Parts: sequence; structure tokens; C-alpha cells
Amino acid sequence: MQKMIGDLPADPLASLAEFTHWAVSINTNDSFSAEQRARVLMALDAAAHPYRSELAMQYLAPDGRPAEGRDGDAAILRAMLDSATEFATGYGLSLETGEQPSRWIEKNLAHVALRRVRWLARQFTLASMLDLPNIDDIWEELHLLYGLSEERQIFRKVIRVFPGKPQTSSIKQEYVRLLLMDISGLETLLSRDIELVFRIAGRVAASARLELNPISGATCAIEPHGSSRPIAVRRLSGSDKPVLYLDAFNCLPRLKAMFERNVDFDPSDTDTMFGSGYTLRERNAMIGRLIEFWGPTPPQRRFKRVALDNVALIKIGFDNLAGVIKPLAQGDWQVPDGAASQMQIVLGDTARMKKLSSPNKALADTRIQLVDASIAGLGLLVARKEASWARLGTLIAVFVEPGPDWIVGALRRIGAEGKFLRLGIAIFSRQPRLAWFRLEATGYASVWEEEQRHERNFLEHFQRGILVNADRAPLGSGEILLPPGVADRGSRLDIPLAQGVQRIRISAVREATESFHRAAFEPLGVTPYAVKEK
Repeated sequence: MQKMIGDLPADPLASLAEFTHWAVSINTNDSFSAEQRARVLMALDAAAHPYRSELAMQYLAPDGRPAEGRDGDAAILRAMLDSATEFATGYGLSLETGEQPSRWIEKNLAHVALRRVRWLARQFTLASMLDLPNIDDIWEELHLLYGLSEERQIFRKVIRVFPGKPQTSSIKQEYVRLLLMDISGLETLLSRDIELVFRIAGRVAASARLELNPISGATCAIEPHGSSRPIAVRRLSGSDKPVLYLDAFNCLPRLKAMFERNVDFDPSDTDTMFGSGYTLRERNAMIGRLIEFWGPTPPQRRFKRVALDNVALIKIGFDNLAGVIKPLAQGDWQVPDGAASQMQIVLGDTARMKKLSSPNKALADTRIQLVDASIAGLGLLVARKEASWARLGTLIAVFVEPGPDWIVGALRRIGAEGKFLRLGIAIFSRQPRLAWFRLEATGYASVWEEEQRHERNFLEHFQRGILVNADRAPLGSGEILLPPGVADRGSRLDIPLAQGVQRIRISAVREATESFHRAAFEPLGVTPYAVKEK
């Protein structure tokens, strides 16, 4: 084997193809016993590990730096999925043979089963990254392995993943990793983000509780049979089959500890915790998301999709969205009796806002076919020749008659249907509102005087953000979409309102792309304007 490995080509993609070819040969050769098959596969598995790691870096950081907000070469994912499938199949054959198990298989059953479940997890992750629809068989195999490992009392046995390496795991830990991934809303993520979820979940899965008896506070459960997938506890039916309850509460402190690491570093710096393929900004945004999805009140997910046949109007890119989104009420301040007669906050004037809108020419209105929808997403169909703008992560607004509001979301999935592309949009907001804000305050009493004196420099002082589901002021906690680079975690934004200036603080950047940032914020109070007497 050492000679075979020594003759491998320098290209890691070609080398991985060779490992996959060898695995196929082993899996299709009936002359191998279960022990022989398992031993050879384990040796190939360890030998191929450096090549897989190098390919992962080529996918995540093709130019030596994390490709933040951009997916890599899909050919790498397909090659890795082919390899994962063959290794998972081979380990499965070693476990499911009808022959009398050898003493070696009996002694190393936990090791073979652990390799099997890890490759099933890899299959699931790569299939999700490639947006492949048929993954029910992966869940079936996972549940069968759960049953076998429980029967043989190896489900919770902690062992080394690779001989001579310090990393340890268990079948339970890998099983839980898949459950945590599946409840993370993968359908709304970029492929590179799904890989990051896989890595983070692997770090914290050992802390989660998985029990046959109900767990107080558990929000998720699964019936470990067939192709069942995790569901909310409240949706459990009266089935007489065993049910496993998942409680991820103990994962949250570890996630928060990860979030607080490197807080003084530049968010664009490379993160070293998860393989140097991500920026600190990406890492922290994903950790913030997982704290939300794995916490006690996770977002609702997997809503039923309704088939539609409507023509929708779309706008693409932050500047174009800002030109059509309804503004938050920020004007017409009435001064109290006894003070000046009346003042008007010019930001509330529609004509003025249009005058101050971005000078960039908006794209022409684009019409597109709306084919289905759910509470969480939209499905669009567009001719390939008209979809040059379609990139994963693109910020998009969709208007469907009769409205009244534009729906704002991001492009998460692109699939081919003959001469058309099928686009999947994850919805951020059905009632977005445009708001003007100032990043640095110079004193509330003089904000408007300064603005009136320097109208020509208005856009140097104020910028626009799109508030998610905020149709009234003052604002509570929420999310805001911003142009890239405007604000980061800890930044404070001053939003002029009729009753005063509201300050908010960015608490987390949950998504960062080249075209927009999605940030969570918390309110810090409203400071009334100083009133000048005559």
C-alpha cells in the first residue's frame, strides 16, 4: 500500500479519486472477508485524510484566504461526496456481513462502527452542501447503526478516531452531531456555512444530552427508525415507537466561550479554531446563529411549501432594495407648546428621501416566475439567459401583487431545470423598513442644525439600513441589513425618530457577504431633542 500511495499524483483531487477507486474495488470484490475489508479501508481512510484536508482548504480558501461569503468549486464537493459514499458503504459491508464475525471484528466493532457513522455524517453534510434532495437513505442507515450500537452496548463508548491521534469521539457524539446539524436550518445557508456547522457541531456534540426518556426543556426529538428526522417535541404524535429526546442546552456555554475568543481581533482575520478556512466574522456569525437555533426558543422551520404560479417583480442588491423599501416613520416632529412653533425632521419627507437616494442607477425592473412559497422561503424560476445576476448570497427583494410590502431575503439555492434555473430564497422579512442612521453622534442638540448647514454632505453623515420586521418606533431588539463594512459587533448607531434619537448597539453580525451584512441589535434608549426657545 505504501508504494501505491507513493505513486499518487501531486494533484489532491486526482489522488482522492484514486482512493475512491480503491474503495470501490474493495467494496465490489466478494473475496474480501469483513475483517480484511475493514482493515484495508481503515488504512486507506487514514492515508487519505491529508488529501481531504487539502481539498477542503482549496474549497474554503482557494486563494490562500477565506473566501468569505462565496462558495468554492462544486467539483471538489462532488469528489469528496463520491469518496464519502464509498467509505461509508465499505464500513457498512464490514458490519452487515452474514458470516461469523472474526475475533478482530468483535474486538474492533466500536472502531468500525465509529468510522461508519462519521462517513454517514460526511455524506449528509456534502449532500446538503450540494443541495441533493434524496438523503432519506442516509437517515435509514444512521438509525440502523444506532440500533446495532445500542444492542452491542458500544453507542456511548469513547475511542480514538485515528490510531496514534489524540482526537476521540463516540457513535453517540457523531449521531448527535447529525441531529444538531439538521435542526440548524441548513436550507438557508451557503455551502461553506454548512461545512462550518459540521465543524462546530463536532466540537460541542459531546455536551448534548440524548435520552430515551423525556428531558425537561428539550425542544427536539427523533424516532430512530426508517428515514425519520428530528422534529419539535410539540409535534410528536402518539407513536408507540421509541423516541430519543435531544437537549442541546449544555452546548450553549461552549458556544458562548468560542464566541468570546479573539474579541479584540479584526473580524476579517483568519479563524484558526476551525481549520483556517473562515474569518472570525464568519465564525462568530455562525456561532450566534447556532445559539439561536439550539437554544430554548429556536426559530420555526420546515414549513409546508405551497405551489404557486405568479409573476413577481424583483430588485437585486442593497442599493436597489433601498430605493423601493418603505421608510420607517422618522419625521414630522411637533415641538411642545411654548417652544418654537413647529419643526420638521427632513428625513421623514418622502420627496427629500428620494432626492438623497443612492446616485447609482437602479437595475431595470426584472420580472420573474414565482413557483412556490412557504413562511420561510420563496421558489423562483428564471431563464438561464436572464439570470446572470444569480449568485449565492445575493440580497434580493420580491414584490407579489397585491403587496403591500416587498419581501426581502437572500438567494440560498440554485438548481438547474433545463433552460431554467430554480432559485431558492430564504426570507428575512415580509415587512422591511428603510431607516437612516448615523454611526457616530456629535451631540443631539445640533444634529439637525449641522445637517441643514451641510446638506450637500448629508450622505457622509447618514447611511441607510433595512430593518427586519420593524414597522414602528422606538425599536426593540431586532435585526438590520447593512452595506458591507459599515458596522461591526459593538458599533452604535443613532437613528433619528420623531420623539428623539434612538441609539442601538450591534450585538452580533449573523451573516457577512460582499453585498450586505445581517446584524442583530439591541436598543440603548431614546434621547429627546433639545428644544430651543425663541
